Amino acid sequence: MFKVATWNTETSRNNFLSLHAQKETSDQTEAQTKWDELSQTISVEDWDQLGENAIASLVDQGVQIFTLQEAMFFQDARDAGRKNWFNDQFNWIGRWSGETIAWDSSRFTPLVGSLKTGEMFVSIDLFDRTTHKIIRVTSMHVIGYSLEAMRDENHPNHGDTQWSVTKDTQPKLETALNTVGDAEVYDAHIIGSDTNSDPRAYTGIHKVFVEKGLSYDESTRKTNYNPLSTDEDLIERQLDYLFSKEATSKNIPVENIGLANKENNPSDHVPVIEEYTVVSNIIKTLRSLSDCKELTEEEISQKNLVFDLKEKLVYSSTKTLPDLIEKAEAARRKKVAAIFLGAVLLAATVGYAIWKWRRGKVPTPLKITKPAHQPISGAQTQRS
Repeated sequence: MFKVATWNTETSRNNFLSLHAQKETSDQTEAQTKWDELSQTISVEDWDQLGENAIASLVDQGVQIFTLQEAMFFQDARDAGRKNWFNDQFNWIGRWSGETIAWDSSRFTPLVGSLKTGEMFVSIDLFDRTTHKIIRVTSMHVIGYSLEAMRDENHPNHGDTQWSVTKDTQPKLETALNTVGDAEVYDAHIIGSDTNSDPRAYTGIHKVFVEKGLSYDESTRKTNYNPLSTDEDLIERQLDYLFSKEATSKNIPVENIGLANKENNPSDHVPVIEEYTVVSNIIKTLRSLSDCKELTEEEISQKNLVFDLKEKLVYSSTKTLPDLIEKAEAARRKKVAAIFLGAVLLAATVGYAIWKWRRGKVPTPLKITKPAHQPISGAQTQRS
């Protein structure tokens, strides 16, 4: 078992301050005054400390894989000297647009050739040293739309919103899901997503995931706070989900990170946590392991340098991950070959034993030996 959290960590301190200023008043002049007051009391360092505390709280709850959206603090920690919210036990990889995956490096190792990126997502396969399973992990941030306009057929923007979602967003989502699921060499697939869609307003986005064989917890829990919503029922909304394939899950209540609580939460979202158990499939695991390569400990320990891949859309904690993904030798390939050879030898040994046993059960046919024909000598052929 392992725990996964998905969380939109929010883009910036300014957005954080605006959220809480607007929460207290709808008047823009008063909101600006409140923003100024908050900016004097909540510094960038304070905001980062909230983030670090929140991540630490999730790690304390046993989370070992994170799928994050708008996780710009990784880039700023590297480029601007800001604090990284994660400790050194976690490695991470993500797109410049903020979709990021972080994992506990003491348990999981990224596999060579498994990185996939594209509009709205980043995906990578992680080898679980504890269970010897391969987990495909994807972080996805679906294009947003007006829930209010989609929900209300009389809304002036209802038609345009419906067209945009059904003709643009959903086809792009289908393409992304086809890309991350095209080679099913993994034992389980986990997708953490800010779907930007609440099923109370529209179910089409979630149906795309379900039609691709992914399941999710449909119980109601609010994960996003938007004080500017014109629909009171959508001020607190459910946008964030964990989807899975070939794994069973149990929701874990989030502790100590309250929605719209500026004392504990640096974001307008709260995390969602699920505990997963991967469905056992030995044949699939052996096949997938034989096709994948594991990065070495030395390779994944090199951190905090940028790499360019697919038009500089990806960044990572690991020094030369693109090269490693393409070229690194497989630490597990010999082990897999040995396991496979051992299985073949075991099967041959068992087969031979069965053959010998069956041979002992069958009576040996009676052999009748005919006397050899003796040619008659010439003297014996003459008559006396």
